[in-house]
Amino acid sequence: MDMVTNDFAKVVAKLSDPSKSNPSKRDLVEEVNKLGLPEEEEINLVIKFAHNQQYEKFFWEFEGS
Repeated sequence: MDMVTNDFAKVVAKLSDPSKSNPSKRDLVEEVNKLGLPEEEEINLVIKFAHNQQYEKFFWEFEGS
């Protein structure tokens, strides 16, 4: 679990600075938290978004679903 947590921290660090112009990156982790997934699944999801930006694009397209 420590390794997964460290990977999660690295992914979050790669996300854009929230003070910059792309709010979707700033809100991504917050929105994933709202899904009510177990912590390990949240981490895996954010890692997938970091590795493939198409996944994140699809996530935002399905907002409210």
